[in-house]
Amino acid sequence: MRQLQQGEKDLLGRLVSIQGAEVGLFEVTVVQLEKSIVDANFSIRAAFAATGFHYYEQQPQGEDHKVVVDLVLLTSSGLVETKMSMYRPDTKGGDPRLWIYRLTSLCPEVRPGDVIAIVQDGTSCTALNLSDPRASASEDDLTLRDRSASEPAVIAEVKRRSPSRGDIASDLDPAETAQSRFSEVQGLFPAGPTGATGVAVELLDRLRMIASAGPILSERRGDTAVGYAVETALGIKANSSKRPDYKGIEIKSGKSIRGNSNKTLFAKMFDRDMSPVGSYAGLLDKCGYFKEDGLKYLQCSVDGRAPNPQALVLSVDYQDGLLREKWGPLDSAELVAVWELARLQEDLANKHRETFWVEATEVQMPEGRGFAVSKVLHTSTPRLSAFTHLLSDGTVFVDHTIRQKPEGGTRDHGMLFRTKAKHLARLFKVEGEYALI
Repeated sequence: MRQLQQGEKDLLGRLVSIQGAEVGLFEVTVVQLEKSIVDANFSIRAAFAATGFHYYEQQPQGEDHKVVVDLVLLTSSGLVETKMSMYRPDTKGGDPRLWIYRLTSLCPEVRPGDVIAIVQDGTSCTALNLSDPRASASEDDLTLRDRSASEPAVIAEVKRRSPSRGDIASDLDPAETAQSRFSEVQGLFPAGPTGATGVAVELLDRLRMIASAGPILSERRGDTAVGYAVETALGIKANSSKRPDYKGIEIKSGKSIRGNSNKTLFAKMFDRDMSPVGSYAGLLDKCGYFKEDGLKYLQCSVDGRAPNPQALVLSVDYQDGLLREKWGPLDSAELVAVWELARLQEDLANKHRETFWVEATEVQMPEGRGFAVSKVLHTSTPRLSAFTHLLSDGTVFVDHTIRQKPEGGTRDHGMLFRTKAKHLARLFKVEGEYALI
């Protein structure tokens, strides 16, 4: 699937914020318009499975096992009820497919290269065209993924039955148009209750007791000092477990729960079998840089927006469900590492099913340095499709932390998947923000 344009990214960012909903995408092609068939790519399959809406891997092949559901389509005239079919044909290995009934007649402005979003929460389902309806209708602007001998005829037919894009909402402001379209879709998904319950109330009470007792003395230095101090005060022993810290709730402590402070989501090594470099040390050897001490380092952030100073960049493959890291000039970038998106989503869901992001201020105590806990941002329900999209736009990024040791070998703190504190609400459902003192 092609890279999204800025207007499409903006609208997608609003859609993935809908509480309890997941979003899958597909790019319209000539073949789809000609045959009324859409391949259910990883983006769609993962979004459906995340809410229990549909499990393609459990669906038998054949017409008898086709599933047809209600779908609300956002058209230029408003919301229209239609149907969507989901099936695996007897041929071609049963590749998962779907089709939105009457898509081309209800949305005649849809063109090859447009990106369609399917939004659902496990029960309700809607679809809309992310692409700006006022974009140029010229043939040069068509982004075509599939080409065939009949391509000119297909394009001519699309144009014949489509209104000029310049005539569609030409007098509307782009931001107002996007907000209007989002509001129509959001209204189909009522928000559920929020707030602390059960174990969260217990943990919140304990943190308030700790806060009322004054600053916590820290026995550590560096980035881990605040987290170690808070968890020690809670009676949690230092460990490297990937499981949540407190009775199913993950605790992440830092100096701010707002702004540009980095928040680590989890650490995940790339797939060694799929990655050309084979190991973290191999990535350091190939892409690292030397410092004044004569040792090689790879300590940098890598995102999906543009190559970093080390010429590393991330690329999301929505079709095959892969996150790729490439190195070198964009026109000849070399693949170095690969992660499976499904494994990354699984780690995010397991680690952050419910999380307390604790804010603590550093203070100087007679005995040494300490931290005064002051606030908690309480989140739950990771938005798994949002995670994938946020990887592509740089909101979620990877921090490399490896370096050579003087005595030989390497040292690292993992490959850290991170985001900024200000973006947590885009990635998780916010249950509440609580003052501790």
